[in-house]
Amino acid sequence: MGTVTDPNGLDVAGELALAHAELSRRQSFTDALLETIDVGIVSCDADGNFVVSNRAQRELFGFQSGLHGRWMGDLDPHIDVFDEQGTRLTPEQYPLMRTLRGTLHEPLRVRVGPAGGPYRELVVRGTQIHDAGGEVIGAVAALTDVTELTLAEQSATRANSFLEAVLTAGAAEQLVHPDDRERLRTHDNAAAELADGSVFQIRYRGIHPDGGWRWLHRRSTPFRRDESGRVVEVVAVVRDISDVVDAENLLTHAAQHDSLTGLPNRGVLMDRLAAALTRSEHDGREVAVLYIDLDGFKVVNDTAGHAAGDSVLLETARRLVSAVRPSDTVARVGGDEFVILVEPFPRDAGQEQLPAAPGAGHDDLAMQIAERVARFFRRPVTVDGVEHVVTASIGVSYATRVPAPAGRTATPDSLLRAADAAMYLAMSNGKDSVIVHDPPVGGAVSR
Repeated sequence: MGTVTDPNGLDVAGELALAHAELSRRQSFTDALLETIDVGIVSCDADGNFVVSNRAQRELFGFQSGLHGRWMGDLDPHIDVFDEQGTRLTPEQYPLMRTLRGTLHEPLRVRVGPAGGPYRELVVRGTQIHDAGGEVIGAVAALTDVTELTLAEQSATRANSFLEAVLTAGAAEQLVHPDDRERLRTHDNAAAELADGSVFQIRYRGIHPDGGWRWLHRRSTPFRRDESGRVVEVVAVVRDISDVVDAENLLTHAAQHDSLTGLPNRGVLMDRLAAALTRSEHDGREVAVLYIDLDGFKVVNDTAGHAAGDSVLLETARRLVSAVRPSDTVARVGGDEFVILVEPFPRDAGQEQLPAAPGAGHDDLAMQIAERVARFFRRPVTVDGVEHVVTASIGVSYATRVPAPAGRTATPDSLLRAADAAMYLAMSNGKDSVIVHDPPVGGAVSR
């Protein structure tokens, strides 16, 4: 069978094979990570079909093989899932399905096992998975086995003894991270007001003997009362959950960041842009967006391959981050498209001045960043000894220049669209240039 080429003479089959190989390599790393951690991980697509299930999850459910491709409802005859009251849950009530539907907002404690038992006590934390447009495309849940913890709690109650320390102030508080002490103190006070048998839970950071901080989970319940009924002792069961928090942070980071460059994705950008515009309405400070497209990036992919293209994108991310202030946001929103959110800087000369050139106007900070970015990209990117010239077409929009109803500042969508439109004008204007959306006379800048 001959080589399949596109109208430009490129080897389509070869490019697809390389892309597939790279995807398989990355998947191998992800699979190895999921199989190593002791926290059960399970995910599904938008239809409730399982996509990922790791070793720890299979052991908790008593399965010999994974769940990939199976519909969640198919598990009902094979497993039992009970809530804390002992009610057997239907597939629609499973924590993962509730996460997918957006009705599970707090950790859920359940009892799970093969039909008829034995069962394990689990704490389930879930989060939705969104695509770049914000659409829900699935859900993922972390399953922490707390069976031994539950048995320990029951043993502590029966024996009228403490598994851990009585909640007290003083020296014990010195072992808690400074940022968590006030919250833990509030927790202690609230735990003392609980009814007998009730439980209060909190996460906080405690000092480890090696000098590092570890994440702890504390369950507190009243232990002893005085003659007036006032709680004088509270029993607390503390468990190290650092591995769980690390797994959750890993999942959260993956959901909010571009997998190649590590930059925030469109969802994070839109959230930060909305927050910036809200602050702008209150403090009168300007918000600007820079929309950047890489001129000549397709040539790199077509002539040097996708691996070289990835190297160029990684260098692009590095240069963009080096061109902005720590308070600015750099996000990847497409294949070779990036956005910089610049905020805040004063509209009025009487306000606090942020870094800018002497005598610069309030628009100049965003333009200085745009011109710095354009200048950085005129330096070739060297990959495997080959220099690639990839310049930048940049569109700039300001919140005060994008129309909005009732005199309010622009919306995140309208501000982003305006910068995008200016970027396309820069591309059609010869590329390697900066164009401001709807600028005053003489306001467009081309390089």
